[in-house]
Amino acid sequence: MTMPRNLNCLIWLGALLAADRAPGAVYAFTLTPAGSGLNGSIGLTADTAGSLQGDYHAVDNPAGTRTKPGLFGSFGATENVPVPVELSPVLSGPLATRSSGSFQLQINESAGTLLLSGLSVDWLANGPVTVSTGVSLTYDSFRTRSPDSLFIGGFPLTLPLGNNELSSLLGVQTGPSAGTLTALGSGLYGFSVATVLQVTGDFDGTFGRFTLPPVPVPWILQGQLSLAGDTATITASGALDFNETADPALALPGIPLALPTIIPSGGTANLRFDLNLNSIGAEVDSTFIMGATGIAIPEPSSGLALLGLTVMCFCRRRTPVQADARTCCGSHGPARP
Repeated sequence: MTMPRNLNCLIWLGALLAADRAPGAVYAFTLTPAGSGLNGSIGLTADTAGSLQGDYHAVDNPAGTRTKPGLFGSFGATENVPVPVELSPVLSGPLATRSSGSFQLQINESAGTLLLSGLSVDWLANGPVTVSTGVSLTYDSFRTRSPDSLFIGGFPLTLPLGNNELSSLLGVQTGPSAGTLTALGSGLYGFSVATVLQVTGDFDGTFGRFTLPPVPVPWILQGQLSLAGDTATITASGALDFNETADPALALPGIPLALPTIIPSGGTANLRFDLNLNSIGAEVDSTFIMGATGIAIPEPSSGLALLGLTVMCFCRRRTPVQADARTCCGSHGPARP
């Protein structure tokens, strides 16, 4: 029995669709800044060691401050000698930000699973965060000229340095992560997925820019997923907590600092620090709240099936060499001239 040409083509199309269909629908999500952000606190500490020296220069700044280690002894008219010093800035403040970003979810409703991939988050989408800054300064005893003062060393001196900024805080998923999906009825699902984010950040202020080296941070996201045809929405949250230290061994650019005099008080010694950044630590204690909307991504099978259907069902003209060939769509008679 000869099968009708159209029916034969439909059977082949169905086979292609079934063979190429991915397990679960894929949605591309975009974070809504109004419903996404960090709430908590952040801090950065750095340990440096090097030297401080007055900003005196015989030609460019002859009236500048000069320094010399020790409390007694001679102090030449042009001497300006470096003093060993350790400097430990601390930047800290609250977090209340809005966030932007994107990711994909492959959702398998029948299996109760999902796959999170491509998550990228800018946690400071609404701009830098102001953080307060202080510094712990440890130095050997030294003297200055212009102004004349004594600085008794051997113990930390804490200085408030006003406000600086956390200028960037970014997270990028290190690889796809599988999670669970629980049906709650009427297209609503509960979900949970654990992943790892590579976190980086920048602090800008009095001591220049401190960059937080990439830190892998485990993160668990839990919430609800709503599906309605080709659209989806997510409301979720997850704790973002980490305390990491790195040892970059980095030479910092020269840092100027106006240091209040101690004995006598009331003056200002204008100094320059030349330091090496020995270690840097960051601590984040916060909750990331996520709101996102998604759109279904067309399955690649539809394009492949269309191509296959075209190849099978577009009957070519017979050439002399093909005199005995069959037609492409299931005709069982010899090709007609």
